[in-house]
Amino acid sequence: MPKYYPVMLDVRGRLAIVVGGDRVAAEKAAALSASGAHVSVIHPTFCDELLRQAEYQRVTLLRKAYEPGDLAGAFVVVAATNDAQLVEIYEKTVSLTSGVTTSSATSSLRTYWHGSSRSTWRRLR
Repeated sequence: MPKYYPVMLDVRGRLAIVVGGDRVAAEKAAALSASGAHVSVIHPTFCDELLRQAEYQRVTLLRKAYEPGDLAGAFVVVAATNDAQLVEIYEKTVSLTSGVTTSSATSSLRTYWHGSSRSTWRRLR
């Protein structure tokens, strides 16, 4: 297994988008919310835990299928789904929006290990 460098992000007051509606998405959303992010979750259906988080106004639920353009304004995006087709669409969207940059001050697509699952995080302007 490759060695990874741990990353800490200051998400306080910033938009974080979680794409997915299951228990894993709920865990990611809860962690982002607890860290001070404004969390939106995109998926056609949501597990009970996400519904509770929304009830307590910790997250905003967008009951819809993911579409290109849904990531606009996000500081952090987490793809938390096992839906292969959705992951493919998501990766294409991120690839298209990331462009090519020569500045190290701007971010690009990174894949990080978080807990026991793999999450794709992308910092957008």
